[in-house]
Amino acid sequence: ITLLGDGSQTKDYIHAQDVAEIIAGFIRKPQSANNQIYNIASGESISLSALAQLMQSVLPVAFDVMYK
Repeated sequence: ITLLGDGSQTKDYIHAQDVAEIIAGFIRKPQSANNQIYNIASGESISLSALAQLMQSVLPVAFDVMYK
């Protein structure tokens, strides 16, 4: 895979099911949203390089990581 930059960029990933449950909660109780804008996230970031290394350790297929 090719990573743009040096791989130190961080992202916050969250499972789609977790997002769906939060949205469903707002649908069930619209007043809980209080007409606000919410950022839904896991609260844990991971660098793209670390994510690539994690993928290399769990996937059965070997791949190289290139930086561009």
